[in-house]
Amino acid sequence: MGWLPAYLLSPLEISQAVIQYVADGTLPAAIMPSLYRAALGFTVGAGAGVVLGLLAGTWKPLETLVDPLVSLTYPLPKIAFFPVIAVFLGFTDLTRIIIIALVTAYPAFVNALSGTKGINRHFIWIAQNLEASRWRKFWQVTFPAALPRTLVGVRISLALTFVMLFATEVIASRAGLGFLIFQGYLNVEYNLMYAATATLAVLGFAADRILVFVGRRATRGQEIQAVGVGG
Repeated sequence: MGWLPAYLLSPLEISQAVIQYVADGTLPAAIMPSLYRAALGFTVGAGAGVVLGLLAGTWKPLETLVDPLVSLTYPLPKIAFFPVIAVFLGFTDLTRIIIIALVTAYPAFVNALSGTKGINRHFIWIAQNLEASRWRKFWQVTFPAALPRTLVGVRISLALTFVMLFATEVIASRAGLGFLIFQGYLNVEYNLMYAATATLAVLGFAADRILVFVGRRATRGQEIQAVGVGG
């Protein structure tokens, strides 16, 4: 009806803008570098956090060493390290990937550690009574039992991946969805700004749904098993 200011677009206008910028190649060209940075940063950071959390939960000396360091550095805004790392590596993809990895490692570590420490001790005792090796006890008892809680941390890490992706792409970047969003704002191209924002949201949603699906498949039947053992 023409009542809204120019910088507020309707959902229909945003959808039309997405179609337009997909057709002319603007969005596809921005999606690829963003997905590359997000996928690599998330894989390295969340993967390292999960592995370190699981190991710290099963080996007390490592927990004693790492947990205080995590508690000390977790509250720090990781984007503050962006210019520090850029001094050595420049404003490159590697710098952005490192920042994303740093952000995603913390929730993955904390939840993996919590999941490992919260395992029903009866499971561990049964494995010990059956004389299972340390390696077999880890893979067949500790890891599956800690997986539900671990996946919660991984899902948080995935969400933070897209938050930090945008934050790193608006600084000295020439490609990516974050770059398009900021350029749309600077150049008063609100249709481009909203189209890139909507695309970023859709990518984050799709990634989350894939992770939830995989997580449900990986943890299927654990609740039933726990109830059976407890009874």
